[in-house]
Parts: sequence; C-alpha cells; structure tokens
Amino acid sequence: MKCWGINDRGQLGNGTTDDSAVPVSITELSNVTAIATGVDHSCALLSDGTVKCWGANDGGQLGNGTTVDSAVPVPVTGLSNATAIATGAGYSCVLVSNGTAKCWGANPHGELGNGTTVDSAVPVSVTGLSSVTAIATGGNHGCALLADKTVRCWGDNNVGQLGRDTSSGTIPASTPAPVTALNNADTLAAGASHSCASLTDKTVRCWGANDYGQLGNASPTPEFIPVQVSGLSSAVAVVAGGGAVGSGHSCALLTDGTVRCWGDNGNRQLGDGSRLLSIRPLLVTELNGAIDIATSESHSCALISDKTVSCWGDNFSGQLGNGTTVASTVPVSVTGLSNAFDVAAGSDHSCARLTDETVKCWGANSVGQLGNGTTVDSTVPVLVVGLSDVSAIAASDRHSCALRIDQTVKCWGDNFYGQLGNGTRTDSSVPVLVTGLSNVRAIATGRAHSCALLFDNTVRCWGNNSLGQLGNGTTVDSTVPVLVAGLSDVSAIAMGKNHSCAIRSGDETVKCWGGNDHGQLGRGNTLNSSTPGDVFNLLNGRVVAAGGDHSCALLSSRTVRCWGGNVAGQLGNGTRDSSSFPDLVAGLNDVADIATADLRSCARLTNGTVACWGNNRVGQLGDGAKLSSRQPLKVVGIP
Repeated sequence: MKCWGINDRGQLGNGTTDDSAVPVSITELSNVTAIATGVDHSCALLSDGTVKCWGANDGGQLGNGTTVDSAVPVPVTGLSNATAIATGAGYSCVLVSNGTAKCWGANPHGELGNGTTVDSAVPVSVTGLSSVTAIATGGNHGCALLADKTVRCWGDNNVGQLGRDTSSGTIPASTPAPVTALNNADTLAAGASHSCASLTDKTVRCWGANDYGQLGNASPTPEFIPVQVSGLSSAVAVVAGGGAVGSGHSCALLTDGTVRCWGDNGNRQLGDGSRLLSIRPLLVTELNGAIDIATSESHSCALISDKTVSCWGDNFSGQLGNGTTVASTVPVSVTGLSNAFDVAAGSDHSCARLTDETVKCWGANSVGQLGNGTTVDSTVPVLVVGLSDVSAIAASDRHSCALRIDQTVKCWGDNFYGQLGNGTRTDSSVPVLVTGLSNVRAIATGRAHSCALLFDNTVRCWGNNSLGQLGNGTTVDSTVPVLVAGLSDVSAIAMGKNHSCAIRSGDETVKCWGGNDHGQLGRGNTLNSSTPGDVFNLLNGRVVAAGGDHSCALLSSRTVRCWGGNVAGQLGNGTRDSSSFPDLVAGLNDVADIATADLRSCARLTNGTVACWGNNRVGQLGDGAKLSSRQPLKVVGIP
C-alpha cells in the first residue's frame, strides 16, 4: 500500500509529516485487503480481520486507546473479525463478521451510533444493528445496509442526510433508524452530507445535502427522504463523493459499463471535461426531452438533453436564435448550439452557458445585452467577449449576469439604475465585475435589479430600488451590492420585474419583498415592502420563481402554487383574478422545475415534458396556437 498528498498529521503513514507529490510506502504494513481515508487519518483492513490506522487522532479516530497522532500505522484495539472498513471526518467504522458494526473516534453528533455523543478512542458497538451487509460513512453520519435490503443511518442530520421524514426535522440521531421508504437497496454510499443507494430495480435514490446537485434530482434543495436520481434506470452501484468534508458529487456504474456522475464539478470530478456542476447525471443518453427551461415576457427556451436549445414565441429581435425574425408557436432549434449546459431568457434576448464554460447570447442588443462589444442585434448566438469559467447565468429585461467559478459575478448591458453593480450607471456591451462581491453561490436578475446568494446563505442586491426590491429597508437605488435585511439560511432566490423572493432552507418557507401592486409578495395585501416577509401559509418550498407581477413555488409534493397578478391566467388556477395568497396550479403534478415570465409560467415535469400557461399572444406557450390559457398546456415537440 502507498499513499501521497498532504501529510501534516502523518496521514501518509511513512513515519514523517512531510507532504509528498509521489506515492510513498506505508511503514510496516502488509496483507492489506481494503483501505479508507478520512479528513486527516487513514485506516487499513488486514487479511486477518484486524485494522490499523494512522494520522490525526484528536478524537480517537485511530482506535488505539489514545488521542495522540501517529505517523505510522497503529493497531485498533480489540478488533479481530472485521470484514469491511469506512472512515468519516474524525471517526472510523467496521463491519464485523457476525453482521454487526463497530465505530470509534469523534462523536459530537452521535456518529458512533452507540446512543451517546461521547468520543471513544476504542471501538464501540453500534446500537441495535444486526444482519448488516455493508456500511458507509459520510462527514459526520453513518449508514448500514441490512440483509433485508433496508438502510439505517445515524449521526448528524443538519441537511437530512439520515433520510428521515421532515417530521423529525434536522435532529441528529445517536442510534440507527430506518431510512424512510427505502426497502430494496442493493449498494450504499455516503458523501460529506448526503447518502445514496442503488436499488434492485437498477434506479438510484439519494437524500441529504443538495447544494451542488449531488442528489441528481434536477433540484438544488436538500431532501429529507430519498429522491430518485433523474434518468438512471440501469445502475448497478453508486458512490458518493465529497469526501468527509466539503462539497459533494455522486456517480453511478451502469449495466453497460459506463459511469454517470452529477453534483459538484469545481475540480472536474464529474469527468465530462468541464468544471460545471450538474444537478442531473451527465451523458444520460436515454433522456431525450427537456432538462432545463427559461422564460421571458415574449419567448421561452428549453435545454434539451443532447445539449441543444430550442426556443419558441416572439422573434422580433431574433431571440429564438434560429437565424430569422419570424415568430414561432412551436419550438425551433437555436442555430449552431450543440454544447449548451444552461439557458436563460431575457425580455428580447437569450443566453446559453456552454460546456467549455463560456457564454453565447442572441436577440436584441440595443444596450449591449449580448455582451459581444457591439449594440447590433443578432439572430444567431454570438460569444460574450472576455468571459470564461462561468458556472451560472441570468438574463433579464436588458441586462445579463454570469457567476464565475471563482465565485465572483460579471454583468453587462443596461445600467441606468446601477444593475450592473460596478459602481456606475454607464451601460456596458462587455462584462464588468460587480464591485465587492465574492463567495457567491447563485445569481438572479429582475427588470432593473440583480441579486446574489452567498455561501454564508445571505443575499445581496443592487440596482433599482424604487419599490424596495433590494430588501435593505430603503427605496434608494444602489450601484453596488447591499445586504438584504434580516434574511439568513437562504437556499434559493428569484427575481421578478420589481420584486424578489427567497427560500429559507431550515423551515422551507418563502419570503418576498419589493413591489406588491398585484399581491406578488403573497402576504394577503398589496402593500410594497422594502424588507423580506413570509408568503402566507406556504410551506415545504423547494424552488421559487418570480415573474413580472406574480410568483410561483414548487413544493415538496411536486405541485405548484402561484400568487400575484393574473390578467393573462399566469397563476394557472382557471381564473384571471389576481390573488395575494398562493393558489394551486390546476392539474399539474410530478413537477421537476418551474420558470416564470412577465405574464406566463412554465413547468418541466419529471418525464421531460414542458407545460406553460398564461399569455400566448405570440405563441409563447408553445402549444401551436396563440390563445392565452388559464391552465397548463403541453408544449409540443418536447417529448
């Protein structure tokens, strides 16, 4: 056995604390049958059923009865019949030949599974486990696969990684309990803060943290119970990356011998040649339908699984990208795009993020919103100049923004209200850096304002603030980002024409602020607000979208509720009456994602089809007609 890399705690096991960029031999270690690595320690299972560990030992994770680090392997006390080994952030576990499990090390969240939160420097039995066939350890939680194909987990549960229903909240567990509705598991894996299982029906289900899309269910929100990974139907094994700490990704081995991965890709760990995270498995060839949607006032676009883009609706400025200015009531392919990874739609322009981490835009360009250094419209995609390493895009009325891999933001186009965030009010036909903004996780754009969700789960906004849409308690515009007041624990944001909304990850409530003339803040009134407030009686929000004067939320039930203006039927409740309370969209189930525009809403279903409702004056519902609809209509030509 050989190791390489960082060695500040002796985790390479060669008797030194010197880092090594090449493999070095482990001191006096032979007959190794399995290995496992934690944050700063490593362990090896030997052929005689014993275990040796080395490296950091501040929590007793070496299992030798001490808390002293060791740069050479030391025997784990009292183990002689181990058959499998796994390591977490600061603890270790083994599967024992009699079908039980034992763990040792740090235990602040109950990760040893023995009913306490007391560290142990020697192995202790995991309470109540028998007939165990496999074990998996994450950052601070553990899971066991039993012979009856069920799974039990214990330890930290801050983002639902134990797979229990939401009634138990995020309470950790110091003893194993069953994962909800999982009774046919075949293999098991645990990442930093999420878990996955491949099932006997060859599908994969994951649960827990999902901030990088590591659950693979086409959503960025955490899940407390297992959700099916999109588009996988022939999986034979699953692994959960992210190590013992940090971000996460997952991979599945398929019956045809190929591998599909999803989640974090900042270090190219998805193996697709890019550094773009994915909330669904990459290269899943059996998915032929839409995998992402974007809508604006006059047109809609869909990202197709073959990395092409199709758009429909108005085309006066070339925003359909098919080389013409002829409107279309059904989807048409955007010219020359074969490597799209994401799509965004502004009022009269569209943009796509490509797999090489660049961006192309097409359509109206009167104030430089295409970002190609000109103000000339284009009916086909043109490259945004000087922009690389892009991880997300957003497009609005006449400006666009891009989130870069270094967690900074650049914007271009109209800047009358300071919506480019660079401290000026000067339009720019090339991307400019948003001032003083770092550690950004997600971005969204309104008509003339922009917002960013940071990794500390707060939100900052800039631009027009005449109705309080910046959320900082004032109505004064700002050309640089300002903190949204009293808003924390945010998991997602969305911008409407003159209002903003956010989902809080802890209680899954939705908060909105800004303009409210049609009830789009969902508070039961039409009073503007310059600070965030709760949408009335809306729980279990997973995705939020804000249109011109209305808002919608995708709930954990896979249904959708909308509120606000409804002159064109954009609330989808069968009427044209505005509502300041959330109303259920009629006849819409199994929704995977939502998008909203000025007078229109769209939903992508789990089967890859798309349905839209609301204004259809120029065919933007994509149903082949030009009649507005108060309820969802299927977009034709997208299976």
